[in-house]
Amino acid sequence: GLDLDAMEAHYTVMAKGLYAGDDAPHQPDPCGELNMIAVSNPCILDRTLAPKGHIILHAYAAGNEPYEPWSSSPSTTPNRTTYEALKQQRCTTLWHAIESIIPDARARTVLAETGSPATHERFLRR
Repeated sequence: GLDLDAMEAHYTVMAKGLYAGDDAPHQPDPCGELNMIAVSNPCILDRTLAPKGHIILHAYAAGNEPYEPWSSSPSTTPNRTTYEALKQQRCTTLWHAIESIIPDARARTVLAETGSPATHERFLRR
């Protein structure tokens, strides 16, 4: 199983090299958007944040997620399907980063919340 004691509180994952096989053509530019992913595991610092045997991971593009793709599809748009599809497409790199740390992370996931720059703008009013 997953050894929580062997995990770090924070990881920095460079997107270059995360894609192989059929996904290789979709590899991000090492100097481009979504090239660096930060993954935080706050449960290393406070085990009471999640139930026993579970952890919380927070993954995000570290300042390199452009707003432009989201400006035409904000979360308040009537075309919710387009917005949700864009979120899932943009999350692929985040999942690859998480899986570089925990290979079976998706199978272990109990709850996944996906935010976007539009979500950030809406809830933080900026």
